[in-house]
Amino acid sequence: WRKEKINMQIESGKIYRHFKGDYYVVVGEAGHTETGERMIIYHPLRSPDILFARPKEMFFEKVPQHCYPEDQELRFVQVEREEI
Repeated sequence: WRKEKINMQIESGKIYRHFKGDYYVVVGEAGHTETGERMIIYHPLRSPDILFARPKEMFFEKVPQHCYPEDQELRFVQVEREEI
């Protein structure tokens, strides 16, 4: 398994589905204060008071199919509200 570069455009306010099935809303993008690494800030769809931060590259990475044989290829994919 190898990492591949993919389109890493993020849209604040949009809903993204995690490959394990949960839904999250992206708040925005931030920079790590010490390293400058780009981070995605997001929260569970039903819990806006809980925030998570994940490195942008990890947010958009492909999931190793041999470890997680799910149908979704990427860790997070954008979905429309109607799909939920």
